[in-house]
Amino acid sequence: MELLPHDVVEYIFERLDVKTLLKFTAVSKQWKSSIIQCRSFQTRQMLHRKQSGKTDVVLVSLYDGAGSNPNIEALRTLVVGSTVSVKIPTTWENKFYQVCNSSCDGLICLYYRYNPSIVVNPTTRWHRTRALVSPSPGFGKDKICGTYKPVWLYNSAEVGLKIKSITTCEVFDFTTNAWRYIVPASPYLIYHSQDPVYCDGSLHWFTKGDETNILALDLHTETFQVIPRPPFLHSLLRLIESIICSLHDRLCVSERIWPEQVIWSFDSEEKTWKKIYSIDLKTTPSWRRNNRWRTFTPLSVLGKDKLLFYDGESSDGPLVTLDLRTKYCDIAYKCKVKAYKALCYVPSLISILDRATWNCCYHTTQMLRHKQSGKTHVAFVSLYGGSARNSGIEALRTLAVGSTVSVKIPTTWENKIRQPSPGFGKDKINGTYKVVWLYNSAELGLKNKSITTCEVFDFTTNAWRYIVPASPYLIHHIQVPLYCDGSLHWLTEGDETNVLSLDLHTETFQVIPQPPFLHGLTTPNLIMCSLDDRLCVSPRIWLQQHVMWSFDSEDKTWKKIYSIDLKRTSSALRDYITPLSVLGKDKLLLYDREFSGVQLVAYDLRTKYYDISYKCNDNAYVLCYVPSLISIL
Repeated sequence: MELLPHDVVEYIFERLDVKTLLKFTAVSKQWKSSIIQCRSFQTRQMLHRKQSGKTDVVLVSLYDGAGSNPNIEALRTLVVGSTVSVKIPTTWENKFYQVCNSSCDGLICLYYRYNPSIVVNPTTRWHRTRALVSPSPGFGKDKICGTYKPVWLYNSAEVGLKIKSITTCEVFDFTTNAWRYIVPASPYLIYHSQDPVYCDGSLHWFTKGDETNILALDLHTETFQVIPRPPFLHSLLRLIESIICSLHDRLCVSERIWPEQVIWSFDSEEKTWKKIYSIDLKTTPSWRRNNRWRTFTPLSVLGKDKLLFYDGESSDGPLVTLDLRTKYCDIAYKCKVKAYKALCYVPSLISILDRATWNCCYHTTQMLRHKQSGKTHVAFVSLYGGSARNSGIEALRTLAVGSTVSVKIPTTWENKIRQPSPGFGKDKINGTYKVVWLYNSAELGLKNKSITTCEVFDFTTNAWRYIVPASPYLIHHIQVPLYCDGSLHWLTEGDETNVLSLDLHTETFQVIPQPPFLHGLTTPNLIMCSLDDRLCVSPRIWLQQHVMWSFDSEDKTWKKIYSIDLKRTSSALRDYITPLSVLGKDKLLLYDREFSGVQLVAYDLRTKYYDISYKCNDNAYVLCYVPSLISIL
C-alpha cells in the first residue's frame, strides 16, 4: 500500500530525470505500469525537462576526420555546458547513418539508403526499425492524434517515375508497419538537398523553381500548403546559403548575405516573418575557415543572449556558442572526432507504442485515479425478487455509495443467474486476467489421484487448461474464492481450517501462515474479504462480535484491525455481515447477508452508529469495484 497518494507520487516523479526513473521501474511494478509507462506521465515529465533550462544534444555517426580510424560511433549525447559526453551503445555500430533534421519528443529518426531506417530514443535506448528509404525523409508528430510519422516527399522524375504528379509523397504507418501514399502530393517541386524540418505539427521544405517558397505538410490533415512568402528568398543562389531550422518551437530560416547571417522567425498566428537575430560576420572570425565564410546551422537558444550552432567542418568540436552581446564565440564541446550531424533533443521516456498498449497504459492510470478519489462503487449481481410471483432476474445494477440512485446495466443475459463460483483475478507480472475453477475432485464424481482439480481459462486461446499439481487440500466450496494482490484465496476444509493461496503468475499453491483466530471455528463462521487491497478474514462469534484480521504479505503476520461488538449495536446489524470497503478512516461499508433483500450499512467505528446506505427488496450478490475503461484485449 502506497504511503503517498498516486497523484503526489506522479508529481514527484515528473521532476526526476529519465535515468532515475528507469531505475525505479525495477523497484515497483505498480510504479512501472501505472506511472512510468503511462504516456500522459511521460509527456508531463518531458515538458518539465524542457522547461529546466538545460540543452541536450545528440551527435550522430561520429568518425575520425583524419581518416586514420575507420570505425563509426553511432550515437553520443551531452548536456551543453558539461565537458562529459555519453556514448550510447547500439546494435548498429560501424554503420553510417544520416538523421532527420528534427527530433520529436526525444525521438530521432536515422536513415541511409543501404540500411533499414531506425527510430530511436537515445535516452532509454529504445529503437524500432522500419523499411528502407532513400534520402531525405522527414519525421514529426500529428499533434491532434499524438501519432508519429516519417514522411518521404520527392520529385517524381528524379527517381525515374513517369506519372502525372510532379511529386510523390509517402508516409510510414507504425500500426501496419508499411508505407502508404498521400494523395494529392505537393504541387511544387522541392529542393531535395536540404532535409525537411519539423515544427508545430508540420514538416517544411524549400520549393524549387523560378520562385522559392516554403512548403508545409500538416501531419494531421496530411495536406500541403505554401507558407506566406518570406521577404528574403528570391533566388536559388540565396537558397544555397539558407537553412530551415526550429528555434523556440517556431519555424525559422537562417540566411547568409554578406556581411550578415540573419535568422528570421515565422509567426503562425499572424502569418508574418520577423528578423530575430543578426550576426555581423566581419566581427566573428570563427565564421571564416579556409579563406571562406561558412553558414553555421542554428540549433538552440541558450538563455537570452546566446545561440548554439552546429559546425560540421570544425576539427576542434562540432558545437559552437555565440554570445550576441559580446560577439564572442566558444567551442561548446571539444573533441577530436567529427559528427555527421548534431541535433537538440529533450531526454524522455517516450517510445512509439501500438494503439492497444497506449490504451492500456491510459486506462490503468484512469482507474487508479478513480480508485484514490475516495468514491466507493458497488455492483449488484443477479438481482431477483424474494417473492415467487417475480421470476425475473436483473443481471447487473451499480451504485455509488452515498447516492440513493442505482443504475441498471443492460446486458444480453437477463433472467439468468450467474453464481460466481470460480475465481477471477490478474497476473500482476504479465498483466493478464485469469478465470480459475478449483474444485474437490470427488464431489464432481472424478476418480483421479488428485483430491482437487484446478482449471484456468486462457483468453488468448479461448479455452480451459489444467494446473498441475492442483491444491493438496480440500476446499470449502460454499464460499467464493477471493482475489487480492495477485493471488486467489480459498478456505480449506477438514480438521484444521487454513487459507489457501494461488499465485496467478507462477500458478502454484501455498498455505498462508495459519491465523491465530481459526482454532475452534468452523469454515462457515469465517468470511474472507479484501480491505485496502489486503487479504482480510472476519471470524464471526455468534451474537457477540465480528473481528477483522488483516494479513501482512511482507511480514507474513496477521493483525486485528477492526472489531464490531454486536451486543452494543442495534439489532439491525445481524450476524452474517460481510465487510465490503473502508470509507474514510472511521467507517466500514457492510453488506447484510441475512436481510430479505439488499441492505448496505455504513458503520461508524467511533460512535458505533450505523446508517443504512442503500436498501431494496431484491436479493443479489454484492461486491465493490472501480469504474474503468479496461477490457480484455
